[in-house]
Parts: sequence; structure tokens; C-alpha cells
Amino acid sequence: MKIHKFDPAEISGIIFDLDGVITNTASIHSVAWQKSFDTHLKEISKKKFIKSDYLNYIDGKPRLNGIQDYLNSRKIKITKLLVDTISREKNYLFQSLIKINEIETFNDSIKLLKEIKKQKIKVAVASSSKNCRLILKKTKLLRIFDFIIDGNDLEKRKIKGKPNPDIFLIAIKKLKLNKHKTLIFEDSSSGIISAANSGAKFIIGVARSSNNKELMKAGANIVVNSIDQIRINKWT
Repeated sequence: MKIHKFDPAEISGIIFDLDGVITNTASIHSVAWQKSFDTHLKEISKKKFIKSDYLNYIDGKPRLNGIQDYLNSRKIKITKLLVDTISREKNYLFQSLIKINEIETFNDSIKLLKEIKKQKIKVAVASSSKNCRLILKKTKLLRIFDFIIDGNDLEKRKIKGKPNPDIFLIAIKKLKLNKHKTLIFEDSSSGIISAANSGAKFIIGVARSSNNKELMKAGANIVVNSIDQIRINKWT
């Protein structure tokens, strides 16, 4: 297992995606998407929604963008009614699932977050999810971050979501970070493209879904299977 070491004195700040990087909510999202699409598309197509569909068309993107990209991949006519219906159903199912299920956090991410705070490095979350703050509150991680930008903020400000870089550019500007000393952790191809286009120097792909090649192709300059492979300490 290759270890990547960073000197905290050379880091201006760190930005994390949420789902699939800090919390294991990507799997809950995938279930909610699968049920929503299969319910509303069963009369249009016999093809079922599968895990690779989530990774290829949905993961990391704002909800409406993901729906449109998936429908396009199926060559299904896009209507506002269909998109809005699937969007509402998916969000209802997701919120229902997180109410009855404990939200799992990844130990490797929590360990790194604690080390980052100990080193007094600025840290942010940049997530396309409109449920980001709800999840952070439920996992008692809300106050650990110096800045949070999520899907609700994107909608209010009329900002394009991932793979557009604006979500990261806003976080970088808000925390007054030096791009050449900024780390971004992402687990989706759309997130990696967004992060790379922000100009941040270190784009770290977290391949929990064994999507190492896809993340590297999207523009990650470091790809790890576990965040334990990233060490931020004062090395002597």
C-alpha cells in the first residue's frame, strides 16, 4: 500500500466531497435512485437501473443533472414532469432511508479529519447533495468544517454543479486558500473533473468502488483505495 506524505506547513487547505468520501451514504443514494427510476420507467423500458448506472451518470452530480444524464443514456424523452417526479421521489426515499438507518462514516476519513484539525489546517465540504447539512448534523460532523457548500447553495446562487468547477472555486475563495497548496478529495469522475478544473494542485481520487482507472482518467493525480494512504504530519 503506497503512502503519500504531506507536510502540513505546505498545505493551505483541504476540501472534501461528502458521499462516498466521508460518509457511506453513496450506497443509500444508489438504492433510492434505483427504486425511483425503476418505479417511474417500468412502463417505458424493461431495462433496470444498476450500480454502474449510478457511477456513470449520477454520482457526484446535482440531482436534476444526474436524472437528465441518465435519461439521455437510455434515450428516454425528457419532460419537466418526469424529471421533477423522479427527483421528488428519490429525495423522499433517501430521507426516509437515512431516518431509519444509522449513517456510517468511514474511519479513515474521520482519522484524517482529526489530524487536520490538530494541525489547524482549514477544511471544507463541497457536495452536490441537498441533504449535505442534514447528514453532517446527524453524524455530528457539522461543526468540524470551516466552510460548507452544497446542492442547496448551488440552487440558490444559480451555480452549475459538478463537473463544473465553481463549487470548488467558491470554497477556495471563501477560505482564502492557495490553489497550489490545496488538496481535494473526490470519489466520482464528475467530482474529479470539477476539482481538476478548479486549478487545485492535489486532486486525490478515493476509489472505494474500485474505480481507480476512471478517477485517474478523469484527472486525479493521486488515487487511493483508502484515505489511510494519505498522511499529513510533521516529518522529521
